Amino acid sequence: MDQKLLFNKLLQANDVKDKQLLNAKLQHANEIQKTEEENQKFQKQLEKMTTAFANMQVTNKKKIQELDQSRYKYVLDFKKEGFDDEMSEESDCDGNDSDEDYSLPPEPKRIRLEEKYPTEVWEQIIEKSEKGWKFSTIQAQHKKLSDRKEIQRMKQYLGTDGSKIQKFCDINLAVLRDFLNMRNELEEIHDRDLVDSALKAADELGLPTFKASEGWLHQFKKKNGIVSRKINAVVTKAQLGNQPELDTVIEEFRENMKVVIAEKRLEKVFNADQTGIKQEMISGRTLAIKGEKKIKAVVKRVNATTHSYTVQVLISAAGKLVLPVMVVFCEPKRPACFEQQLLPFKNIKAYSTNSGIMTSQLGITWLQDIYKPNAGENSVLMVDSWTGYRQAIDQDNGSVQVHILPPKSTSVAQPLDVYFNRPFKNFIRLLSCKIRRNFKEFDLSNREGMATLIDITIGQFSAPVFNAMIQYS
Repeated sequence: MDQKLLFNKLLQANDVKDKQLLNAKLQHANEIQKTEEENQKFQKQLEKMTTAFANMQVTNKKKIQELDQSRYKYVLDFKKEGFDDEMSEESDCDGNDSDEDYSLPPEPKRIRLEEKYPTEVWEQIIEKSEKGWKFSTIQAQHKKLSDRKEIQRMKQYLGTDGSKIQKFCDINLAVLRDFLNMRNELEEIHDRDLVDSALKAADELGLPTFKASEGWLHQFKKKNGIVSRKINAVVTKAQLGNQPELDTVIEEFRENMKVVIAEKRLEKVFNADQTGIKQEMISGRTLAIKGEKKIKAVVKRVNATTHSYTVQVLISAAGKLVLPVMVVFCEPKRPACFEQQLLPFKNIKAYSTNSGIMTSQLGITWLQDIYKPNAGENSVLMVDSWTGYRQAIDQDNGSVQVHILPPKSTSVAQPLDVYFNRPFKNFIRLLSCKIRRNFKEFDLSNREGMATLIDITIGQFSAPVFNAMIQYS
Protein backbone atom coordinates (compact mmCIF):
# COMPACT_ATOMS: atom_id res chain seq x y z
CA MET A 1 0.00 0.00 0.00
CA ASP A 2 2.79 2.39 0.83
CA GLN A 3 4.55 1.61 -2.44
CA LYS A 4 1.39 2.38 -4.39
CA LEU A 5 1.02 5.75 -2.65
CA LEU A 6 4.67 6.57 -3.36
CA PHE A 7 4.23 5.58 -7.01
CA ASN A 8 1.16 7.84 -7.32
CA LYS A 9 3.04 10.76 -5.80
CA LEU A 10 5.87 10.30 -8.30
CA LEU A 11 3.38 10.23 -11.17
CA GLN A 12 1.78 13.42 -9.90
CA ALA A 13 5.20 15.10 -9.57
CA ASN A 14 6.13 14.11 -13.13
CA ASP A 15 2.81 15.46 -14.39
CA VAL A 16 3.53 18.78 -12.69
CA LYS A 17 7.03 18.96 -14.26
CA ASP A 18 5.61 18.08 -17.67
CA LYS A 19 3.04 20.87 -17.36
CA GLN A 20 5.74 23.34 -16.29
CA LEU A 21 7.95 22.31 -19.22
CA LEU A 22 5.03 22.64 -21.63
CA ASN A 23 4.18 26.08 -20.26
CA ALA A 24 7.82 27.16 -20.65
CA LYS A 25 7.87 25.98 -24.27
CA LEU A 26 4.60 27.82 -25.01
CA GLN A 27 5.96 31.00 -23.37
CA HIS A 28 9.20 30.76 -25.39
CA ALA A 29 7.23 30.28 -28.62
CA ASN A 30 5.10 33.33 -27.80
CA GLU A 31 8.25 35.43 -27.17
CA ILE A 32 9.73 34.31 -30.50
CA GLN A 33 6.54 35.20 -32.33
CA LYS A 34 6.40 38.60 -30.60
CA THR A 35 10.03 39.31 -31.54
CA GLU A 36 9.36 38.43 -35.17
CA GLU A 37 6.37 40.76 -35.23
CA GLU A 38 8.43 43.59 -33.81
CA ASN A 39 11.19 42.95 -36.39
CA GLN A 40 8.60 43.09 -39.17
CA LYS A 41 7.27 46.40 -37.86
CA PHE A 42 10.81 47.82 -37.64
CA GLN A 43 11.57 46.63 -41.19
CA LYS A 44 8.44 48.38 -42.47
CA GLN A 45 9.39 51.61 -40.65
CA LEU A 46 12.91 51.42 -42.09
CA GLU A 47 11.55 50.98 -45.60
CA LYS A 48 9.27 54.00 -45.12
CA MET A 49 12.21 56.12 -43.87
CA THR A 50 14.40 55.00 -46.79
CA THR A 51 11.67 55.93 -49.26
CA ALA A 52 11.15 59.32 -47.58
CA PHE A 53 14.89 60.03 -47.65
CA ALA A 54 15.09 59.15 -51.36
CA ASN A 55 12.15 61.44 -52.08
CA MET A 56 13.80 64.22 -50.09
CA GLN A 57 17.02 63.82 -52.12
CA VAL A 58 15.05 64.12 -55.36
CA THR A 59 13.24 67.22 -54.07
CA ASN A 60 16.49 68.88 -52.94
CA LYS A 61 18.13 68.12 -56.27
CA LYS A 62 15.23 69.78 -58.11
CA LYS A 63 15.48 72.83 -55.82
CA ILE A 64 19.22 73.11 -56.46
CA GLN A 65 18.64 72.94 -60.21
CA GLU A 66 15.96 75.62 -59.96
CA LEU A 67 18.35 77.87 -58.01
CA ASP A 68 21.07 77.36 -60.60
CA GLN A 69 18.66 78.21 -63.42
CA SER A 70 17.50 81.37 -61.64
CA ARG A 71 21.01 82.83 -61.29
CA TYR A 72 20.64 84.72 -64.56
CA LYS A 73 18.29 87.06 -62.66
CA TYR A 74 21.32 88.58 -60.93
CA VAL A 75 23.18 89.20 -64.21
CA LEU A 76 22.45 92.24 -66.36
CA ASP A 77 19.99 91.09 -69.02
CA PHE A 78 20.26 93.35 -72.06
CA LYS A 79 16.94 92.00 -73.42
CA LYS A 80 14.87 93.24 -70.47
CA GLU A 81 12.47 96.05 -71.09
CA GLY A 82 13.75 99.47 -70.11
CA PHE A 83 17.45 98.68 -70.54
CA ASP A 84 18.98 101.13 -73.01
CA ASP A 85 21.82 99.46 -74.89
CA GLU A 86 23.00 101.93 -77.50
CA MET A 87 26.18 100.06 -78.46
CA SER A 88 24.66 96.66 -79.19
CA GLU A 89 22.11 95.67 -81.80
CA GLU A 90 21.18 92.43 -80.05
CA SER A 91 22.13 90.60 -76.93
CA ASP A 92 24.00 87.33 -77.15
CA CYS A 93 22.77 86.42 -73.68
CA ASP A 94 20.04 83.77 -73.66
CA GLY A 95 17.69 84.12 -70.71
CA ASN A 96 17.08 80.38 -70.61
CA ASP A 97 20.75 79.53 -70.12
CA SER A 98 22.52 79.75 -66.77
CA ASP A 99 26.08 81.02 -66.34
CA GLU A 100 27.42 78.52 -63.80
CA ASP A 101 30.95 79.97 -63.86
CA TYR A 102 29.83 83.50 -63.05
CA SER A 103 31.14 85.09 -59.86
CA LEU A 104 31.07 88.63 -58.57
CA PRO A 105 34.25 90.54 -59.42
CA PRO A 106 36.54 91.28 -56.42
CA GLU A 107 36.39 94.74 -54.95
CA PRO A 108 39.22 96.91 -56.25
CA LYS A 109 42.06 97.40 -53.78
CA ARG A 110 42.44 100.96 -52.59
CA ILE A 111 45.77 102.41 -53.64
CA ARG A 112 47.26 104.93 -51.24
CA LEU A 113 48.78 108.17 -52.47
CA GLU A 114 52.24 107.03 -51.39
CA GLU A 115 51.89 104.05 -53.71
CA LYS A 116 50.71 106.13 -56.67
CA TYR A 117 53.47 108.73 -56.82
CA PRO A 118 56.58 109.68 -54.84
CA THR A 119 56.65 112.96 -52.94
CA GLU A 120 58.69 114.65 -55.73
CA VAL A 121 55.80 114.06 -58.13
CA TRP A 122 53.38 115.33 -55.47
CA GLU A 123 55.19 118.65 -55.47
CA GLN A 124 54.94 118.88 -59.25
CA ILE A 125 51.19 118.16 -59.18
CA ILE A 126 50.60 120.73 -56.43
CA GLU A 127 52.64 123.33 -58.31
CA LYS A 128 50.54 122.82 -61.47
CA SER A 129 47.33 123.06 -59.47
CA GLU A 130 48.41 126.32 -57.83
CA LYS A 131 49.31 127.78 -61.23
CA GLY A 132 45.67 127.34 -62.28
CA TRP A 133 45.93 124.24 -64.44
CA LYS A 134 42.64 122.44 -65.00
CA PHE A 135 42.27 119.16 -63.14
CA SER A 136 41.54 117.34 -66.40
CA THR A 137 44.88 118.57 -67.80
CA ILE A 138 46.76 117.47 -64.68
CA GLN A 139 44.95 114.12 -64.70
CA ALA A 140 45.90 113.62 -68.36
CA GLN A 141 49.59 113.83 -67.37
CA HIS A 142 49.18 111.89 -64.12
CA LYS A 143 46.59 109.27 -64.92
CA LYS A 144 46.63 107.65 -61.46
CA LEU A 145 44.87 110.69 -59.94
CA SER A 146 41.25 109.92 -59.12
CA ASP A 147 39.81 113.32 -58.12
CA ARG A 148 40.67 116.83 -56.94
CA LYS A 149 40.56 115.79 -53.28
CA GLU A 150 43.76 113.80 -53.72
CA ILE A 151 45.65 117.02 -54.53
CA GLN A 152 44.35 118.56 -51.30
CA ARG A 153 45.46 115.46 -49.38
CA MET A 154 48.91 115.74 -50.95
CA LYS A 155 49.20 119.31 -49.68
CA GLN A 156 48.07 118.22 -46.22
CA TYR A 157 50.48 115.28 -46.08
CA LEU A 158 53.43 117.37 -47.23
CA GLY A 159 52.56 119.99 -44.63
CA THR A 160 52.65 117.37 -41.88
CA ASP A 161 55.66 115.41 -43.26
CA GLY A 162 53.61 112.55 -44.68
CA SER A 163 50.39 110.69 -43.99
CA LYS A 164 49.70 108.94 -40.70
CA ILE A 165 50.14 105.53 -42.31
CA GLN A 166 53.48 106.62 -43.74
CA LYS A 167 54.55 107.84 -40.31
CA PHE A 168 53.65 104.47 -38.78
CA CYS A 169 55.87 102.80 -41.37
CA ASP A 170 58.68 105.23 -40.59
CA ILE A 171 58.36 104.47 -36.87
CA ASN A 172 58.64 100.73 -37.52
CA LEU A 173 61.71 101.29 -39.70
CA ALA A 174 63.34 103.48 -37.05
CA VAL A 175 62.71 100.92 -34.29
CA LEU A 176 64.02 98.08 -36.46
CA ARG A 177 67.12 100.11 -37.25
CA ASP A 178 67.75 100.76 -33.55
CA PHE A 179 67.18 97.10 -32.73
CA LEU A 180 69.68 95.90 -35.33
CA ASN A 181 72.26 98.44 -34.15
CA MET A 182 71.88 97.26 -30.54
CA ARG A 183 72.18 93.60 -31.61
CA ASN A 184 75.33 94.39 -33.58
CA GLU A 185 76.76 95.87 -30.40
CA LEU A 186 75.61 92.74 -28.46
CA GLU A 187 73.64 94.87 -26.01
CA GLU A 188 70.80 93.56 -23.85
CA ILE A 189 67.46 94.43 -25.45
CA HIS A 190 64.04 94.21 -23.82
CA ASP A 191 60.48 95.20 -24.73
CA ARG A 192 60.91 98.49 -22.88
CA ASP A 193 63.81 99.41 -25.18
CA LEU A 194 61.68 98.89 -28.28
CA VAL A 195 58.89 100.99 -26.78
CA ASP A 196 61.33 103.81 -25.93
CA SER A 197 62.72 103.74 -29.46
CA ALA A 198 59.20 103.87 -30.95
CA LEU A 199 58.10 106.79 -28.76
CA LYS A 200 61.26 108.69 -29.64
CA ALA A 201 60.65 108.15 -33.36
CA ALA A 202 56.98 109.17 -33.01
CA ASP A 203 58.01 112.39 -31.26
CA GLU A 204 60.51 113.21 -34.04
CA LEU A 205 57.88 112.55 -36.73
CA GLY A 206 55.28 114.72 -35.00
CA LEU A 207 52.86 111.94 -34.09
CA PRO A 208 52.01 112.59 -30.41
CA THR A 209 48.98 110.25 -30.48
CA PHE A 210 51.18 107.17 -31.00
CA LYS A 211 51.29 105.18 -27.73
CA ALA A 212 53.45 102.10 -28.60
CA SER A 213 50.79 99.79 -27.20
CA GLU A 214 51.20 96.11 -26.39
CA GLY A 215 49.34 95.27 -29.61
CA TRP A 216 51.79 97.30 -31.68
CA LEU A 217 54.74 95.72 -29.86
CA HIS A 218 53.41 92.19 -30.42
CA GLN A 219 52.82 92.80 -34.13
CA PHE A 220 56.24 94.46 -34.57
CA LYS A 221 58.07 91.52 -32.95
CA LYS A 222 56.04 88.94 -34.87
CA LYS A 223 56.59 90.67 -38.23
CA ASN A 224 60.37 90.95 -37.75
CA GLY A 225 60.92 87.55 -36.11
CA ILE A 226 62.05 89.01 -32.78
CA VAL A 227 61.85 86.71 -29.73
CA SER A 228 63.29 86.57 -26.23
CA ARG A 229 66.35 84.33 -25.90
CA LYS A 230 68.48 83.25 -22.96
CA ILE A 231 71.97 84.77 -22.87
CA ASN A 232 74.39 81.83 -22.90
CA ALA A 233 77.70 83.63 -23.35
CA VAL A 234 79.20 86.94 -22.17
CA VAL A 235 82.14 88.72 -23.75
CA THR A 236 84.03 91.98 -23.29
CA LYS A 237 84.66 94.72 -25.82
CA ALA A 238 88.32 93.71 -25.90
CA GLN A 239 87.40 90.15 -26.83
CA LEU A 240 85.16 91.42 -29.61
CA GLY A 241 88.01 93.52 -30.94
CA ASN A 242 90.32 90.51 -30.96
CA GLN A 243 87.73 88.18 -32.56
CA PRO A 244 88.99 88.46 -36.18
CA GLU A 245 92.54 87.67 -35.05
CA LEU A 246 91.26 84.78 -32.89
CA ASP A 247 89.28 83.36 -35.83
CA THR A 248 92.46 83.30 -37.90
CA VAL A 249 94.39 81.52 -35.14
CA ILE A 250 91.63 78.93 -34.70
CA GLU A 251 91.53 78.22 -38.44
CA GLU A 252 95.30 77.74 -38.50
CA PHE A 253 95.09 75.35 -35.54
CA ARG A 254 92.39 73.32 -37.31
CA GLU A 255 94.46 73.05 -40.47
CA ASN A 256 97.49 71.88 -38.48
CA MET A 257 95.38 69.26 -36.66
CA LYS A 258 94.05 67.94 -39.96
CA VAL A 259 97.61 67.26 -41.06
CA VAL A 260 98.44 65.58 -37.71
CA ILE A 261 95.32 63.40 -37.77
CA ALA A 262 96.00 62.35 -41.37
CA GLU A 263 99.40 61.01 -40.28
CA LYS A 264 98.02 59.05 -37.28
CA ARG A 265 95.51 56.31 -36.75
CA LEU A 266 92.25 57.66 -35.32
CA GLU A 267 92.67 55.39 -32.28
CA LYS A 268 95.82 57.35 -31.41
CA VAL A 269 94.29 60.86 -31.49
CA PHE A 270 92.59 62.01 -28.27
CA ASN A 271 90.80 64.98 -26.78
CA ALA A 272 90.41 65.59 -23.03
CA ASP A 273 88.38 68.17 -21.14
CA GLN A 274 86.94 68.83 -17.69
CA THR A 275 83.25 69.44 -17.19
CA GLY A 276 81.42 70.33 -14.00
CA ILE A 277 78.35 68.33 -12.95
CA LYS A 278 75.92 69.56 -10.31
CA GLN A 279 75.68 67.20 -7.34
CA GLU A 280 71.94 67.00 -8.02
CA MET A 281 70.83 68.14 -11.46
CA ILE A 282 67.36 69.51 -12.03
CA SER A 283 65.73 71.07 -15.05
CA GLY A 284 64.96 74.76 -14.87
CA ARG A 285 61.48 74.27 -16.32
CA THR A 286 58.37 72.15 -15.65
CA LEU A 287 54.82 71.82 -16.87
CA ALA A 288 52.28 73.53 -14.62
CA ILE A 289 48.76 74.93 -14.66
CA LYS A 290 48.52 78.31 -16.34
CA GLY A 291 48.36 81.08 -13.74
CA GLU A 292 50.34 79.36 -10.96
CA LYS A 293 52.41 81.99 -9.15
CA LYS A 294 55.02 79.88 -7.38
CA ILE A 295 56.52 76.90 -9.21
CA LYS A 296 58.45 74.58 -6.89
CA ALA A 297 60.31 71.30 -7.36
CA VAL A 298 61.45 68.76 -4.76
CA VAL A 299 65.11 67.77 -4.37
CA LYS A 300 67.01 65.89 -1.68
CA ARG A 301 69.30 68.78 -0.75
CA VAL A 302 69.01 72.36 -2.01
CA ASN A 303 72.76 72.94 -1.61
CA ALA A 304 73.44 70.02 -3.95
CA THR A 305 71.85 71.95 -6.82
CA THR A 306 74.55 74.66 -6.57
CA HIS A 307 77.66 72.57 -5.74
CA SER A 308 79.49 70.54 -8.38
CA TYR A 309 81.98 67.75 -8.94
CA THR A 310 84.32 67.43 -11.92
CA VAL A 311 84.44 64.75 -14.63
CA GLN A 312 87.62 64.49 -16.74
CA VAL A 313 86.43 62.97 -20.03
CA LEU A 314 88.78 61.46 -22.62
CA ILE A 315 87.59 60.54 -26.13
CA SER A 316 89.40 59.33 -29.24
CA ALA A 317 88.96 60.43 -32.85
CA ALA A 318 87.72 56.90 -33.56
CA GLY A 319 84.63 57.65 -31.43
CA LYS A 320 85.55 55.79 -28.26
CA LEU A 321 84.98 57.02 -24.69
CA VAL A 322 88.05 55.91 -22.73
CA LEU A 323 87.46 54.12 -19.41
CA PRO A 324 87.85 54.60 -16.53
CA VAL A 325 86.93 58.29 -16.29
CA MET A 326 88.46 60.45 -13.58
CA VAL A 327 85.81 61.92 -11.27
CA VAL A 328 86.77 64.51 -8.64
CA PHE A 329 84.24 64.72 -5.81
CA CYS A 330 83.77 67.66 -3.45
CA GLU A 331 84.93 66.37 -0.04
CA PRO A 332 86.00 69.10 2.43
CA LYS A 333 86.49 66.32 5.00
CA ARG A 334 87.31 63.17 3.09
CA PRO A 335 86.20 60.10 5.08
CA ALA A 336 88.40 57.06 5.53
CA CYS A 337 85.86 54.91 3.67
CA PHE A 338 85.98 57.06 0.51
CA GLU A 339 88.00 54.73 -1.70
CA GLN A 340 86.39 51.57 -0.36
CA GLN A 341 82.86 52.95 -0.86
CA LEU A 342 83.52 53.93 -4.49
CA LEU A 343 85.61 50.91 -5.46
CA PRO A 344 82.65 48.91 -6.95
CA PHE A 345 82.06 51.54 -9.64
CA LYS A 346 84.25 50.25 -12.47
CA ASN A 347 83.61 53.00 -15.03
CA ILE A 348 85.07 55.77 -12.86
CA LYS A 349 88.25 56.39 -10.90
CA ALA A 350 87.32 58.52 -7.90
CA TYR A 351 89.41 61.34 -6.39
CA SER A 352 88.48 64.24 -4.14
CA THR A 353 89.36 67.85 -3.37
CA ASN A 354 87.92 70.44 -1.01
CA SER A 355 86.08 72.17 -3.86
CA GLY A 356 85.42 69.34 -6.29
CA ILE A 357 87.65 71.05 -8.87
CA MET A 358 90.73 69.41 -10.40
CA THR A 359 94.11 70.59 -9.17
CA SER A 360 97.39 70.67 -11.08
CA GLN A 361 98.57 67.64 -9.12
CA LEU A 362 95.49 65.71 -10.20
CA GLY A 363 96.26 66.74 -13.79
CA ILE A 364 99.65 65.08 -13.47
CA THR A 365 98.04 62.01 -11.89
CA TRP A 366 95.48 61.77 -14.70
CA LEU A 367 98.15 61.90 -17.40
CA GLN A 368 100.28 59.19 -15.77
CA ASP A 369 97.62 56.85 -14.36
CA ILE A 370 94.74 57.10 -16.84
CA TYR A 371 95.79 58.65 -20.13
CA LYS A 372 99.14 56.96 -20.87
CA PRO A 373 98.06 53.41 -19.96
CA ASN A 374 95.07 53.74 -22.35
CA ALA A 375 96.68 55.77 -25.15
CA GLY A 376 99.99 53.94 -25.40
CA GLU A 377 103.07 55.25 -27.18
CA ASN A 378 103.15 57.87 -29.95
CA SER A 379 99.70 59.22 -29.21
CA VAL A 380 98.34 62.72 -29.93
CA LEU A 381 96.49 64.64 -27.21
CA MET A 382 94.53 67.83 -27.81
CA VAL A 383 93.72 69.86 -24.66
CA ASP A 384 92.97 73.45 -23.68
CA SER A 385 95.47 75.82 -22.08
CA TRP A 386 94.71 74.88 -18.43
CA THR A 387 97.76 75.19 -16.18
CA GLY A 388 97.42 71.62 -14.90
CA TYR A 389 97.91 70.20 -18.39
CA ARG A 390 100.99 72.33 -18.95
CA GLN A 391 102.57 71.13 -15.68
CA ALA A 392 101.75 67.52 -16.53
CA ILE A 393 103.36 67.92 -19.97
CA ASP A 394 106.47 69.54 -18.46
CA GLN A 395 106.95 66.56 -16.12
CA ASP A 396 106.39 64.02 -18.89
CA ASN A 397 109.29 62.49 -20.81
CA GLY A 398 107.94 63.60 -24.17
CA SER A 399 106.18 60.36 -25.04
CA VAL A 400 102.91 62.25 -25.68
CA GLN A 401 102.51 64.65 -28.61
CA VAL A 402 100.40 67.44 -27.09
CA HIS A 403 98.56 70.17 -29.02
CA ILE A 404 97.19 73.02 -26.92
CA LEU A 405 94.13 74.86 -28.17
CA PRO A 406 94.44 78.64 -28.60
CA PRO A 407 93.16 80.57 -25.54
CA LYS A 408 89.45 81.54 -25.62
CA SER A 409 88.77 79.03 -28.42
CA THR A 410 87.39 76.00 -26.58
CA SER A 411 83.73 76.81 -27.29
CA VAL A 412 84.29 76.46 -31.05
CA ALA A 413 87.44 74.34 -31.41
CA GLN A 414 87.31 71.82 -28.53
CA PRO A 415 85.46 68.66 -29.72
CA LEU A 416 84.12 67.83 -26.24
CA ASP A 417 82.82 71.37 -25.76
CA VAL A 418 81.36 71.62 -29.24
CA TYR A 419 79.12 68.56 -29.01
CA PHE A 420 79.77 65.89 -26.37
CA ASN A 421 79.33 67.69 -23.04
CA ARG A 422 75.82 69.00 -23.70
CA PRO A 423 74.11 65.65 -24.54
CA PHE A 424 76.16 64.07 -21.74
CA LYS A 425 74.71 66.49 -19.16
CA ASN A 426 71.22 66.28 -20.67
CA PHE A 427 71.29 62.52 -20.17
CA ILE A 428 72.31 62.95 -16.52
CA ARG A 429 69.52 65.50 -16.01
CA LEU A 430 66.92 63.21 -17.58
CA LEU A 431 68.10 60.16 -15.64
CA SER A 432 68.04 62.16 -12.38
CA CYS A 433 64.43 63.14 -13.02
CA LYS A 434 63.43 59.51 -13.67
CA ILE A 435 65.17 58.31 -10.51
CA ARG A 436 63.53 60.99 -8.36
CA ARG A 437 60.11 60.00 -9.66
CA ASN A 438 60.39 56.20 -9.62
CA PHE A 439 62.86 55.60 -6.76
CA LYS A 440 61.88 58.17 -4.18
CA GLU A 441 64.07 56.71 -1.43
CA PHE A 442 67.24 56.89 -3.55
CA ASP A 443 69.44 59.87 -2.61
CA LEU A 444 71.07 61.37 -5.70
CA SER A 445 72.95 64.02 -3.73
CA ASN A 446 75.13 61.83 -1.52
CA ARG A 447 78.47 60.33 -2.50
CA GLU A 448 77.15 56.90 -3.44
CA GLY A 449 74.17 58.35 -5.33
CA MET A 450 76.39 60.64 -7.42
CA ALA A 451 78.80 57.79 -8.14
CA THR A 452 75.94 55.52 -9.20
CA LEU A 453 74.51 58.14 -11.54
CA ILE A 454 77.80 59.07 -13.23
CA ASP A 455 78.90 55.42 -13.47
CA ILE A 456 75.67 54.47 -15.28
CA THR A 457 75.93 57.47 -17.60
CA ILE A 458 79.54 56.76 -18.55
CA GLY A 459 78.67 53.11 -19.11
CA GLN A 460 75.90 54.14 -21.50
CA PHE A 461 78.06 56.59 -23.48
CA SER A 462 80.88 54.06 -23.80
CA ALA A 463 78.53 51.72 -25.69
CA PRO A 464 79.29 51.23 -29.43
CA VAL A 465 75.99 52.87 -30.37
CA PHE A 466 77.44 56.25 -29.29
CA ASN A 467 80.70 55.88 -31.24
CA ALA A 468 79.35 57.77 -34.27
CA MET A 469 78.15 60.64 -32.07
CA ILE A 470 81.52 60.94 -30.34
CA GLN A 471 83.35 60.78 -33.65
CA TYR A 472 81.08 63.49 -35.04
CA SER A 473 82.04 65.83 -32.19
